[in-house]
Amino acid sequence: MALSRFLYSSLLFLPMIATAAVTDSAHGGPHTESACRYPANENLGWEFYRANDFSQALTVFQNTLSVTPDDISALRGQAYSLYKLKQYPLAILKLPQIANLEATHNVPAFEETTKNGQVIAYNAASLNGWTLYAIGKPHQAKSQFNAVLDRHPRWADSYTGLGYTAILINRRAMAESAFKRALAVTPHYQPALRGLKEAKKMRYGLNFAYYTKYGNDGIHSPYESSSSHTARIGYDGFHDKFNAQATHASYDTIALGQNSSTDRFTASWAHLADQGLTKRLGFRIDIAQISHSKELYDKTVIPYASLLYFDRNHGQYYDVGMSRSHYKSAGYGADIRIDQFSATAGRSFGKRRFWAAFRVMDQILSHPESTETMEHLLSGSAMLKWRAKPHVVDVSAFAMGGEQKLAYSPHMLNVALRTERHINTLGLSTGWHCCKNGLLSLIMKQERYNPETKRRFAVTWLGLGFNYHV
Repeated sequence: MALSRFLYSSLLFLPMIATAAVTDSAHGGPHTESACRYPANENLGWEFYRANDFSQALTVFQNTLSVTPDDISALRGQAYSLYKLKQYPLAILKLPQIANLEATHNVPAFEETTKNGQVIAYNAASLNGWTLYAIGKPHQAKSQFNAVLDRHPRWADSYTGLGYTAILINRRAMAESAFKRALAVTPHYQPALRGLKEAKKMRYGLNFAYYTKYGNDGIHSPYESSSSHTARIGYDGFHDKFNAQATHASYDTIALGQNSSTDRFTASWAHLADQGLTKRLGFRIDIAQISHSKELYDKTVIPYASLLYFDRNHGQYYDVGMSRSHYKSAGYGADIRIDQFSATAGRSFGKRRFWAAFRVMDQILSHPESTETMEHLLSGSAMLKWRAKPHVVDVSAFAMGGEQKLAYSPHMLNVALRTERHINTLGLSTGWHCCKNGLLSLIMKQERYNPETKRRFAVTWLGLGFNYHV
């Protein structure tokens, strides 16, 4: 603090120093071209810079440039101070110019000593890489850091920047390699250690999951109890995600006097483009097969396709999808065709500690033998995820409301509102990141059916899940 006050008081003498220098030059005094024409000004600016008082440093360098606009040292200090003050739009305009001047005049790299006594070197080119990273241009930042490392292969700062850039584009192997090379050059370098720890937690590669849940039905329910078991295996790459999932659900049915079950198998492929004209666009394709133990319907194949938009840098996700299924009669009821349309929007906020998503869905039920009657099953759902303690504990709350049937005839203008399929769902999930790359989840939810009718009942679910990434 004392040093900062001393430097600030010295700043008052800058106009006199500059005036004296100009007067001396005007009267034929010594005048030479150099990278630092007025050392007193630059030294004061760099003293502020080394004291982490970047605002005062920027003021000194700008005062110097008002007198000598081509002073390399002052130009360099101005650009460095803009970066340190996180004025990235201005820094990105200055740093490429300074990088060229540093290379042309062979200006030595700037060295900074950390709290642990480690000396870290950087220049305008490496700061330009960090600025590109900060403004969300990871591919350009990656190219910049690689160019710096071609000239300075032992700079831990640039390896660390390359590692964080690789995390931003979901390249775990590249990130781990960059952080390890930084630590090989400068052991125990804290930014690299933190980055390596974060890279090891990236969800990339094979994953396995198993979920089981049990439901206790209400007094008016047609079931006494329910259970569901799901197993999944998948692979998460940078551009593509593949999953195969099998679910077995069983019910103790009062109406039929015996147990019944449903089996569902789903294969899924999601592709997320990241370059070219399709940048931030992708698609998802699911193929599901459903069968029922009591042959209430034949084995039904359900295709699903959706178009995705995503932004890795800002945590945004949108998709619009549709599917079509046909449940053929097998002794109960008539054939039913279901066309489903859905739209989902999600976004992270609060420094990515929160994730919110909302989904709306419309199922159109039609009967092939009666073309005059169609039914719409409308629903909406919302989910909020909170990273209570990043990489340790996650908490998710989700709600679904609606599922309200809206039946109408396309040949008549009358609309009838029916509530016998009204469902509300509220749930809470807590996830614990355990076993290095594992996630143990506890899920509780309640589904309330037909709350406005005498036939209302509720199903309370308790579930346990485990997800592991290799």
